[in-house]
Amino acid sequence: MATSGELTKGGLLYEGNHTEWRSRIDSLLKVQGVDIDKISQPAYRDWHGLAERQKAVKLIMDQVSPALLGRITAADARDPKTLLISLQAVAKPFRLNDLPPELRVKVYESAFLYRFVCVLEGKSRFWRTYQSGAPAGPVLPDLLHTSRLISAEALPVFFSKLRPIFDCVVDDDLSRSQNGEPSGLCTVRQWAHKSLEGNVKHIRLIGLVGLYNDRHRLIVMLKDRIGLITRFSNEFPVEKKAAWEKHVANTETNRKALGLQGEALVLCFTSRPKLWH
Repeated sequence: MATSGELTKGGLLYEGNHTEWRSRIDSLLKVQGVDIDKISQPAYRDWHGLAERQKAVKLIMDQVSPALLGRITAADARDPKTLLISLQAVAKPFRLNDLPPELRVKVYESAFLYRFVCVLEGKSRFWRTYQSGAPAGPVLPDLLHTSRLISAEALPVFFSKLRPIFDCVVDDDLSRSQNGEPSGLCTVRQWAHKSLEGNVKHIRLIGLVGLYNDRHRLIVMLKDRIGLITRFSNEFPVEKKAAWEKHVANTETNRKALGLQGEALVLCFTSRPKLWH
């Protein structure tokens, strides 16, 4: 989608430039021989008047940004005069901080959506990596740099929308760290310790790909009012599946007792290294 600067250069209506845009539209309609006041009168409710109104509506809507058009109802778009009134209303700028907190959270949720992150491979545009390839931290959206208030409110939402998927290599001599642990396990631990900077509690999902072979996938999620739940690929070994389910259930019991949140997801993957073998 075009930025507001690009929209301004193109002459499109977006939030905040209605006066300048309306003057331009009036000139455009005049050049095209369209008199909105005239064709909106009851006497022009015939087929000819309908065609003229549709022509005017199209001329107007061609000069409006898609973001604003999405906020116009079908009823408002039938008549050019009503359309112009609606556009004047939706084009009014507002300050995000003027919204109540619950609406600001809705804005943050819409802005971030879900971000899938392939951490170990270091190929995601959502995550910075050290030169060694180890995860260094998330690439924060521009919205999080606007003010301290927005950063404090939006960071939990941002991290809750992250979906880190660790691409693990099969456990062999080449995939072990210096202390003998699988490199994938060490990556999860390092990621949680160094990359999240105190935001571990906001994480709601961690996934592993290629745990025992490249077709094995495991995801652990933290759901409100439910707790920790697991999802496995169809090819996941039955005995391994049972072991992970038991381990996650025990972790959920401890999570409730200790009042943990996203920290419990990390514990699922780091507290029992033998499950990685």
